Amino acid sequence: MHHVIERHECSHRYPDSNHPECYPAGPVVVCEGSAAIVLTSDAASGNQWYKDGSPIGGATATTLNITTVPGNSGSYTVISTVSGCASAVSNAVSVTIDALPLVTPVVTPATTTICSGNTVTVNIAGSQAGINYELFDGGTSLSSPVAGTGGAINITTSALTANTTITVRATNPVTSCTTLLSGTSVVTVTPIPTTPNVTRLAR
Repeated sequence: MHHVIERHECSHRYPDSNHPECYPAGPVVVCEGSAAIVLTSDAASGNQWYKDGSPIGGATATTLNITTVPGNSGSYTVISTVSGCASAVSNAVSVTIDALPLVTPVVTPATTTICSGNTVTVNIAGSQAGINYELFDGGTSLSSPVAGTGGAINITTSALTANTTITVRATNPVTSCTTLLSGTSVVTVTPIPTTPNVTRLAR
């Protein structure tokens, strides 16, 4: 009687298939550092999650939380085992976690002072080839994107008329993953004096 119950559970647990379903179906593509990816098995119990065919230690819940670091990219599946009966392997969910651009290229000058209406040329040392760099004041762009070369690049702002903290946004044009470089350039803008008038003294 016990063996009959085991066979009954294994053959009727999934009325439409002999394997659990894993959701979302994928592929899932995100940038590094975004919110954790949550995969869900429709099997209520007995789950064991796998990455690239290898079991993930301790991953036996209905859901699997995947931290968004590039090393966690891979193919994820789940198998449900109930009363000694193992399901077939679930559908595979492809997860790709694209790396962010490096934040370490050095931004100079750290501080500078200009006259109102002038521009600032920002140097980025150690730029990444394949990454675009753009200057910003908060959410306002101050320049066109400039492609990294693997070495130093210069980017010139538009005319500045107020004190500005320039940040540098690095974007991978292929993945659209973006980050701000750790360095900034703080610009103090000196107002232009009022134009003097020359008058003739009366005699």
